[in-house]
Amino acid sequence: MLQLLPLTKDQYDAFYDYNIRDYADAMVRAGNARPDLAETVAHQQTALVLTNRLASPDQFIFSIFDDALNAQVGYLWWGVRELSGIRVANLYFIGIFETYRRRGYASQALRLFEENARAAGLNEMRLFVFGHNARAWKLYEKTGYHIVSATMAKRIG
Repeated sequence: MLQLLPLTKDQYDAFYDYNIRDYADAMVRAGNARPDLAETVAHQQTALVLTNRLASPDQFIFSIFDDALNAQVGYLWWGVRELSGIRVANLYFIGIFETYRRRGYASQALRLFEENARAAGLNEMRLFVFGHNARAWKLYEKTGYHIVSATMAKRIG
C-alpha cells in the first residue's frame, strides 16, 4: 500500500535539496534560466511559497512511502492557492526516486493527493509542467488533467 506520510523536520533538508536540484535542472532544460543562475532562482521562487519550512501556511509536504517495500519512493508537495478568489489545490512537486520510476507510484500518489485535496474541501487541482517533460505530460493526461493555459516560445537567435 502506498501512503503519503507528512514529512518530518529531519527529512525536510533532503526534500528541499532534491526539489531545488530538480527544479533548477528543469528550468535550464526549458530555457527559463542560465545554468549558473538556475539554483539561485529555484531557491528564490521556492522561498516565496515555503516561507517557514514545514510550518509554511497551507503547504503540505509528504514522503511517498511504499509499505510493501518499507521504503520511501519519493516526495509530493502541494499547497492551497487562491486564483482570483477561487481556492485550489496546487501540486508544486512530485518526484519519484530514479530506482522506483515506471512502477505506477506517481499515478498512485496523484490519487492520494486528490483524496487530500477533496478532504480539505477543495474542488480543483492544478499544476505546472514544463513543455519538455513528455513523461509528466503523459502521466497528468492519463490521470485526468487537462490544459487550462499555456506559455509558448519561439527561439529566434
